[in-house]
Amino acid sequence: MRPAVRAAFVAFSAPLEGVVPWMYADVRGLVTTAIGILIDPVSYALALPWVRRDGSPATPAEVVADWQRIKGDASMARLGHRAAERVTSLRLTPEGVEAVVLRKLDELDAQLAQRWQEYPTWCSDAQLATLSMAWAMGAGFDFPRWDAAVRRGLWLVAAQECTISERGNPGVAPRNQRNRLLFGAAHRVQQGGLDPDTIWGWLHPDAPTLPELPGETDGGDSRRDATSEAVAQAAGDAVMGRASE
Repeated sequence: MRPAVRAAFVAFSAPLEGVVPWMYADVRGLVTTAIGILIDPVSYALALPWVRRDGSPATPAEVVADWQRIKGDASMARLGHRAAERVTSLRLTPEGVEAVVLRKLDELDAQLAQRWQEYPTWCSDAQLATLSMAWAMGAGFDFPRWDAAVRRGLWLVAAQECTISERGNPGVAPRNQRNRLLFGAAHRVQQGGLDPDTIWGWLHPDAPTLPELPGETDGGDSRRDATSEAVAQAAGDAVMGRASE
């Protein structure tokens, strides 16, 4: 991946997933930590740099004990990460959170490079958006129309086809918005000759977001064309403003 993507990923992802330095259960009851990192089975947890509250390194037995407290209590998935904070004794330091996130990011990056030969040459915006999708769904996600678009460098089509289902998971909506903006920015990088090593489509918390895209059954080509224009305009406004700074 391009250096700008790796350098930005933790800050990009933290508002989307939250940063939880202890073990907790996600909505499916799977033990999780940091920025949405699954540590289920327990062997995954044992590989992380846990510390006690006084900062001293945790023992493997202590890691297993914390993990079992979460996994063994079915209510943890319903009660959320704050309840898990009260029953766990181990933590990841900020440096530990960053380390485990970047380790996972590097794994995903290698898997994506195997799927798409052109992936290492994609601009930073396209790489960050694709890694964001993979972070949420795994590197093997199956979006055939999106896949066909990125293989041809059709970034506006990719912006239309990258939406992760929000049915039963409304929390993914901000990620979808960011991904659309990034793919729209990739189009502007491609068309405008902007620096591919710069992230143009992710600016700051109050950066413009894109309008909701129509679903597959919500309209035909005219709606799709209008959506492309909206994506291009939103991304273009952000990119051009950034370029003029």
